[in-house]
Amino acid sequence: MEKQPKVSIIIPVYNTKKYLSKCLESVVNQTLDDTEIIIVDDKSTDGSVDIEIEYAKRYPNISLICLAKNGGVALARNIGLQNAKGKYISFVDSDDYLDLDMLEKMYIACEETQSPVARVNRKLVTEGIDVSFLSRVKQMKGYEVIIPEESDLLVEETPGCTNKLFLREFVKGKTFPENLKWEDYPYTVPILATSPQVVSVPDTNYNYNINLGGTTVSDFTTFNSKILDIFECSDLIGEAVITERTPDTIKEQLEYVAMINAMQRLRDILYSNIPKKDKKELMTLVTALITKKYGSWHDNDIYNSSKKKLPYRLRMKLIEYFIEPYDASMETEESLKQKIKNKSEIIKKNAD
Repeated sequence: MEKQPKVSIIIPVYNTKKYLSKCLESVVNQTLDDTEIIIVDDKSTDGSVDIEIEYAKRYPNISLICLAKNGGVALARNIGLQNAKGKYISFVDSDDYLDLDMLEKMYIACEETQSPVARVNRKLVTEGIDVSFLSRVKQMKGYEVIIPEESDLLVEETPGCTNKLFLREFVKGKTFPENLKWEDYPYTVPILATSPQVVSVPDTNYNYNINLGGTTVSDFTTFNSKILDIFECSDLIGEAVITERTPDTIKEQLEYVAMINAMQRLRDILYSNIPKKDKKELMTLVTALITKKYGSWHDNDIYNSSKKKLPYRLRMKLIEYFIEPYDASMETEESLKQKIKNKSEIIKKNAD
């Protein structure tokens, strides 16, 4: 009988040749033994496949799946999930890298505490620039076992999937929504919200590379017409988690998380390279939709009680400068969404 791997490491790849070797070196040299590595190449065109083939030849625990056409990161991760056999699942983005003891420490923590999910700090890195001060770091002296409904886990934890380890049996049947931007948000948050406990692991990091040529950075300057995806993602989370038996603390955190993720799209519009007039109109409409769905952030208890650093406070003042008075009393969510969609399409057409 074939021995089950301890961890299946799923790595979607699309045109990250510049960073890929460093990523794969950090994965194949993990101190944890008995892992399987599933690389899903999403029709790369930059030579990434050559690197993947080289590593697959050198390491028998690497499986390489090359897709016939580009389908997006959600599809690539879902294909990885379909092929995973490990007791636990780990996701790694191909322009990031792991501390070499990360998976071992997370695996041991899950086993010792019987937790279906583990998380580590995500350290922000970029070439030649020390940006670790921007990292969202949880200070710990040892394992910290967190009960979601008795904590602020959903508020404080990044909704990304890559700094976490998931018990495969616990996440069985869960997939990433395809054709939506911010796809890991509706995958990860329901898992955290329904997990009986999450173990936080100290003294090791997931190194998140701020790729200056990647989508995360380009989102700050290039207008993204898929603004409404974030609202659909939050709706999917609500459908997956909220029932009559869901604790109020979880519901309150989910509403805050939905609101704050939508507010981040205001930030994206603010920094995008579109005319000021378009920024004002679109930010006003998005704010009206946020208020219609989640209420005003000025009235949200979690938002008002959270500590806000000076750069954030200054950015919010600038955002509020762009937002104009708007009477949405006769509007519905659907009518606001249609106006946002129409305006986004016009902006995108003009930009093209």
